Amino acid sequence: MAYPLSRLNLRVRFIVAAAALFLAGATPAAAQPAPCPLRLTAIQVPVEQLTIADFDVNHFESRGLLFTVNISNPGPSPVDVQMNVILMIQLATGEDFQPAAIMKTEPFSVPAPGMTVTNLDLGQSKEIRFESFEIIDAAQDAIEEQTLSSGLLPAGVYTFRFSLENCAEAAPVDVVIRLGNPSRVELISPRNGESVSQFPFFEFYHEGRSARLTVAELNPGQTPENAIDRDPPMMQVDLATERSYLYSG
Repeated sequence: MAYPLSRLNLRVRFIVAAAALFLAGATPAAAQPAPCPLRLTAIQVPVEQLTIADFDVNHFESRGLLFTVNISNPGPSPVDVQMNVILMIQLATGEDFQPAAIMKTEPFSVPAPGMTVTNLDLGQSKEIRFESFEIIDAAQDAIEEQTLSSGLLPAGVYTFRFSLENCAEAAPVDVVIRLGNPSRVELISPRNGESVSQFPFFEFYHEGRSARLTVAELNPGQTPENAIDRDPPMMQVDLATERSYLYSG
């Protein structure tokens, strides 16, 4: 039996559409990545001061425990991850480095039920090595300048932020270390050798509970230490919270 051409085209189109619909329904959906089961928690060790030997910011080398990061894995299988570490530093002098250093570890495996990572485990020669390590030049210069005189890391807030590179479900955690340096005193103004008026205005920075400002005459052939030790001095004043003083003679 012959069919008109229009009816034949319609029948062929219907068969092709039905076949395409069948194939689409038979094709399995793309596999979705399994959610990451890992979770992060962190604890810092209370410290008030650190020397550059205690913690070398330039190379992330340390000789004492500063923090522990716990990575929990409810399992049942190990999970391969990379950890990001961002160091942010806000110095007591007002300098702010956000960030000061950026690091990413090489891949490592987290077994079930989890593992603990400390600062002693991280580093180029440690159990978990860094794939990349970058320290900001301005932060490096500021820390080196302020550690020259005392060997202590400058006072301020040091924040380590940890996150997992391939585990977005694990919220980042912070370790906050607050350092002080009560022995550090820095004269901001006038600078050494600077010409001043008869009544100079002193500005200085110190991290202790109090400070003593002494003004002494420096005679030819005399050392600054000997001039300061002269009794009585030209002027001597004890200061508590003040960070400046106007010399009135």
